[in-house]
Amino acid sequence: MEKSMKKLLITLVVALLVPTWAAAAQGLNAGFASDDLTLFHEQGTVFEMEWGSQTAIINGYRYRFAPDAKVQINGSYGAWSMLKEGTNVDFLFRLDNDMTRRTIMELYTLPAGYPMQGH
Repeated sequence: MEKSMKKLLITLVVALLVPTWAAAAQGLNAGFASDDLTLFHEQGTVFEMEWGSQTAIINGYRYRFAPDAKVQINGSYGAWSMLKEGTNVDFLFRLDNDMTRRTIMELYTLPAGYPMQGH
């Protein structure tokens, strides 16, 4: 009986965390830009992953991943290499000094059907 109670409790916690995280992500204010216009927050869909260059194309732009990029897949610790094409994401990126290279600092996957801001 104790195992089934633990399983039920874990299922309930997971069921509560996904909607809570999704609500928190919506509050992150996609479209944010820092005052110096070097840090941006966006949401989008992964169109293509390029493993050799450690980059992804999201909403038509190429982004590289910082070596220490924080990545969460379905609310758990992950890595950029775990991303799949077609996944909706919420991410924070830096525009480098030359204003041409976008580097993802943090990325979180969004649940399927999540209403992304600006889309």
